[in-house]
Amino acid sequence: MRRSIALAIFSLVSILPASLLAQQSTQTPPTPQRDPQAVALLNQSLTTAGGAQALATVLDFTAAGKITYYWTEKGEQGTVSVKSRGASQFRMDATISEGVLTGVMNNGLTWTKETNGTIRQLPNQHTDNAGNKYLPFAEIAAALANPTISITDLGLVTEGGQQAHGIRLQKTFSGLDDSSHTRAKLAQRDVFIDATTFLVVRTRDLSPTRSNLVPSVPHDVVFSNYRTLNGVLFPYSVSESLNSQQLVAIQFDTVKFNSGLGDTDFQQ
Repeated sequence: MRRSIALAIFSLVSILPASLLAQQSTQTPPTPQRDPQAVALLNQSLTTAGGAQALATVLDFTAAGKITYYWTEKGEQGTVSVKSRGASQFRMDATISEGVLTGVMNNGLTWTKETNGTIRQLPNQHTDNAGNKYLPFAEIAAALANPTISITDLGLVTEGGQQAHGIRLQKTFSGLDDSSHTRAKLAQRDVFIDATTFLVVRTRDLSPTRSNLVPSVPHDVVFSNYRTLNGVLFPYSVSESLNSQQLVAIQFDTVKFNSGLGDTDFQQ
């Protein structure tokens, strides 16, 4: 139970049949809808974070700090290092009392390594934009530049006692590519932008459960304690929850952009 919770942030999406993720067709996907107000809010948030040009210079980042896993009431603390490169590569190594927990998302493949050395490969995972996991403004910039992404205004919500704009980013698929709507639900990301600061305070996507492949369980990532690094705002405090149950909280002490990460940094 402890290890399954510890690795949940790497394997929230259960293994899906390859047929659901690899279907091909010539049917044209529906035209994406891009709400002008939502697009304007995303652009304002992007400008606040440093702008698309500054974000484009961030090729990778490495970060280190403290991590708390909430598998007990008090939680268990340890240290953590995170590596991220582009939109498709992400790695986390967490050192706790039992050893090192590792999780990697690398170009559509996910693998985890438990403290006892057991390695589990989880192919066919939905890991689009995995590398932007803790850099939400990079995902916003990618969505604005991608005409196949629908952008919908969800209205105002309350986040941490403050109002925030909810905006849905949704990749579109043709009916033949996604007859069950599973891919669309996996590709859905809600972004919540503080109405005053225009910083991203939370993102939400949907995960399946092991008993039901239909993505329906909310997975939330909360961002705070933004600091400026090389002209770009980066969240030094990040927490994740699944179905409103907190899984992990991270406090970064050091963050570095463009340290020259390569493919070998995301291999076993």
